[in-house]
Amino acid sequence: IRGKIFGKRNRLLGLVTLISTFLAGGILHLFNNKNIFYGFALIFFIAFIFRMTSSFLLNSMYESKLIIKKELSFSFKEFLRRLPFNNFGKFVIFVSLMSLATYSSAPFYSMYMLRDLKLSYFHYTFLITIAAFINLLFMPYWGEKADRYGNIKILKISGFLVPFAAIVWFFSANFNYLIFCMFFSGLAWSGFNLSFNNFIYDSTSPARRARCIAYFNVLNGAGIFLGSMLGSLLARQKIFIFFGSNLPFIFLISGILRLLVSLFLLRGLREIRTLKEVKIKDFILDIIGIYPITSFIKKRSQTHCCPK
Repeated sequence: IRGKIFGKRNRLLGLVTLISTFLAGGILHLFNNKNIFYGFALIFFIAFIFRMTSSFLLNSMYESKLIIKKELSFSFKEFLRRLPFNNFGKFVIFVSLMSLATYSSAPFYSMYMLRDLKLSYFHYTFLITIAAFINLLFMPYWGEKADRYGNIKILKISGFLVPFAAIVWFFSANFNYLIFCMFFSGLAWSGFNLSFNNFIYDSTSPARRARCIAYFNVLNGAGIFLGSMLGSLLARQKIFIFFGSNLPFIFLISGILRLLVSLFLLRGLREIRTLKEVKIKDFILDIIGIYPITSFIKKRSQTHCCPK
């Protein structure tokens, strides 16, 4: 039930983050016509109080004793050497390259909306709130499906959705259309982030998990850095201009790179847990919501039919 638990946990965490962001913005708005320094000082003090409270709660938690065996440890060099030959290594390569493709455009969405489209802060906040809200809404949904069908199946579906979360920005700058873009982005990334995080827990043993996550973060961080540098190089090019900006072209390139990563690397990943086999048709119908509706209608018709 890890997917279900993390789905609910991530929804709660995201909700708290969203609320605290709005409260911080409200505090700065109150101090806007006064000394803004006191507004930031109040926010930092509140953050300090909550972090101290969090630290106290963390220290009061029970953790079972973990025995580390030396024969289970391995160096970063050994980890790199084994990458192409094991399931977790292939997963790390996939996520790291997906981060590279994603962050080639990720830093520029805010710039595009505020600088090039000249959206007001209200409209900008409204758009990013939509993505955050949809992300929170669908987290438990993806978690339930991941528990039923496996994290890799959900990763494969969302892995082919996130490329189009960037590509759709290329076609229009209409505000109503951007609402759809944010809706689609929240839906795609909620499934991707949940499934790839849960898969790390599925594919690593407790004794090796901390080391594996640390090595994973190194390579994933390298992908984020290289992607951001690639995006900055593309942003300097003023050749392809759409809607008065060259940034939609970067969104298109990012989407194509994401799609290539999914096409070539997702097929090599396999599920760790043993799950019941399901037909592709039933799986797709269940994911898009048609299967539950048809099952409900069928049960209702059987309940209300006249006995023979």
